Amino acid sequence: MMEPSDAGAGALPELFTSIATAEIDVAFDRIDLTDWVFGLSSAEYEMCSADHIACASTTAPDGRRLSINVEAIGGDVLIQRYVEDVSSPSLCRLRSTSDLLHRLGPATIGIVWEFSVEALAGNRCRFTNRIVGSATPELLDLFERNAVPLSAAAAQMQSLTDVHNAGETPWFARNIAAKARGAAGEGRPVPPLDLDAPLIGVSRCTAPVDVAIDDIDLSAWLFSLTDADYRACSVAHIAAGGNVMADGRRFSLNVERPRSLLVQKYQEVESGRTLCRVVSPRSDMFTPQGRSSLHVTWELRLAPTGPDSCALTNLVELRSTPEFEAGLAAAGLSMETVKPPLLAALSAHNAEETPNFAADLSMKVRPQCRGSS
Repeated sequence: MMEPSDAGAGALPELFTSIATAEIDVAFDRIDLTDWVFGLSSAEYEMCSADHIACASTTAPDGRRLSINVEAIGGDVLIQRYVEDVSSPSLCRLRSTSDLLHRLGPATIGIVWEFSVEALAGNRCRFTNRIVGSATPELLDLFERNAVPLSAAAAQMQSLTDVHNAGETPWFARNIAAKARGAAGEGRPVPPLDLDAPLIGVSRCTAPVDVAIDDIDLSAWLFSLTDADYRACSVAHIAAGGNVMADGRRFSLNVERPRSLLVQKYQEVESGRTLCRVVSPRSDMFTPQGRSSLHVTWELRLAPTGPDSCALTNLVELRSTPEFEAGLAAAGLSMETVKPPLLAALSAHNAEETPNFAADLSMKVRPQCRGSS
């Protein structure tokens, strides 16, 4: 077995190193950690810790695989964009410069996530989960501006990460064992759709696409959208990826911050070449007032405008959830008070991303058209 490296994030100051272990009742040669992590569904990831919000997979521009993990540890939200560094059946090392929504403000943090298995007697293995955090210049600046000593911040992060790691590691081991045996891993129940929930509002925007409608498969485009392409379409876009749900439907994770941080876990509802509708029944929302959620429907539709052109319509529908209404009540706010700024931010965001979505769609379809002509 390869020895775990003393992984850090370059010369950045190390904040913490957390290590936890758990035993797996499966033979060493039946486990492939790299396949496991990049095949982990969001429901399975969420099942492994109450801190886990969502996960998905995608690819980096250089072709390496990415694992997008969103979690809230000690009240601070981390959006991890893990790129594969070492990939083998018994050792996997991933590196991320992660977006951090710290209670003091936004920043970034360097994270190395390394996990391995070693053979034990009796067809058993030991799973080791190692997390290393390093301070980026943005995080150091955040601490300095708020007069927080680095040693105090590091001690707190060490404590929180140790608790988190101790909780998730046995569940990861349990999921790895199930996959090694060819069984399905346990997943957190998927929230049901609630299309009768109180409507907050709708935003609709249209942009031209200079490609014939018959050459486009809208659903294939959406579910293959990489993290880098998604982030290029809006300054509010933070991360994106996808995977497959237990029932075989496709899943799209979109993390954005048009006003508040929104983690959208879209389930495939209707998919075709000219129409794609996905729904996130519980999109986690993080505001200065705390954590809440929204019911979000995202619909993309194409309509012909000429023999070699069409129009993309981007529709986003926001509905309330019990968490959202409880949050309003706790803050002493009314729906009529929060609706105008919420819809204004949604409309501005939609107006920015829609022409960029249309441009990305056109750019990806044109080479295929040339190749088939």
